[in-house]
Amino acid sequence: MVDACDFLSIEKPVLQGAMGAVARHDLVVAVSKAGGLGTLSYLPPENFRRELARIEDSLEGRSFAANLLMPIISKAHVEACLQSDVPIVSIFYGFSKRLVSALKDAGKKVLFQVGSVDEAKLVVAEGADGVIVQGHEAGGHLRGTERLAVLLPKVREALPNHLVVGAGGIHDETSAARCRSFGADAVCSGTRFLASPESAAHPAYKQRLISDSSTIVTRLFGVGWRDPHRVMPNAATGKWLRGDGSEPAWLPALHSLTRILSKLAGGDGGAALTARQALSRPLYTPSCLTVEMNEALLEVVALYAGECVGEVRELQGAAKTVARLST
Repeated sequence: MVDACDFLSIEKPVLQGAMGAVARHDLVVAVSKAGGLGTLSYLPPENFRRELARIEDSLEGRSFAANLLMPIISKAHVEACLQSDVPIVSIFYGFSKRLVSALKDAGKKVLFQVGSVDEAKLVVAEGADGVIVQGHEAGGHLRGTERLAVLLPKVREALPNHLVVGAGGIHDETSAARCRSFGADAVCSGTRFLASPESAAHPAYKQRLISDSSTIVTRLFGVGWRDPHRVMPNAATGKWLRGDGSEPAWLPALHSLTRILSKLAGGDGGAALTARQALSRPLYTPSCLTVEMNEALLEVVALYAGECVGEVRELQGAAKTVARLST
């Protein structure tokens, strides 16, 4: 076991998950000022660099993290991290020994979000300082297939002397305590922080988070992406998914032709593609609905949420969430 607060230079063992383009300055700063670890999400390179600088100025030395989502990051994202004072970098959905070495040489701590014991062992053996174990109940892009109660104890046993953080279904005191009982040194929450005044999710998206109660796992929003994600149902999932929740047989083949767009999804190119999405054609990027986007897209974009969304019934400030998850 590891003292997460000491290791990450935070006051409370609570991490805010990296969530699309909705975890920006306001949310990261609010979480870190409350004593947790705020995490900057993927943004287009220049925006990413600017947000890093803004967060550094606002936090005045407090700890925070930046996330690198491997399938869509560019060299500019890596350089921004290396050139900034961000002390912790989290990595998801891919592995690069060269990247880990560069970050470590720059004095950064490196965390990997993992979906299996084998992946956890690999990244630690190659230099990662710790892992964020994602249970299948989590929202967003899903790395593994096991629920947190099954996976986390196995990772804890395999990595007794490394930082192990639990993610998936954590939204209140009870779920956080349950996660720690599995052997987690700290907890990581996404959906609960997404439904906060400080997140950059569109207000209509936040309203869905506090009113809906179900999620589905799908690859429907797969332009430029390759793997499953957990989302709330909307008109797009209702029209294009089969009764058992699966996609039409021809859709994966169509998505495979879009892999060249993986560097654009969520960036400027991705935004242009997302803006043209329509219910009549299932060419959907993995972009979610951010505050500057058109509300009319609500029914044709990925509404990421974890299984715990049914327990999220009001917007809650980030500081209150940090306090609740640390008790």
